[in-house]
Amino acid sequence: MHDIGDLKTRQLIAAMQDPAVLRQFMKNAGVKKREDLRKLAFQRLCEVQVTHDPNDPLVWRSERSVLASEEVQGRPATYTRRMIRNRGAVGTIKRWLTYGEPSKGYIALVEAGLWDLLGEQFLSISANGSLKARLQ
Repeated sequence: MHDIGDLKTRQLIAAMQDPAVLRQFMKNAGVKKREDLRKLAFQRLCEVQVTHDPNDPLVWRSERSVLASEEVQGRPATYTRRMIRNRGAVGTIKRWLTYGEPSKGYIALVEAGLWDLLGEQFLSISANGSLKARLQ
């Protein structure tokens, strides 16, 4: 159960637009051992950096997934960005689903507990169950 202070903090995070402010908030939440708020700020960070039209949910979510992967890994996902440019969002996500092994970005997001930011998860209703099995 969250108190009124948590609710206001969550509303504040939802309204943040500046990546630098969100990154600082993430650091502060980590110091205070508030993983829930750090994760929320991380998700918001990925959302505010998306440059594609938010009215196209598949493209928007795939870019958010790539941004999350880049943030977690600390490096650009140049191969994935090129694949999205050449195949489109749907083609890229379908390709991810056919890989024999999980990608580094996929593993990084899973290890960070960010299942909801995986690009693969929005093509299938049962994706979370089948994707978890891919790591075993």
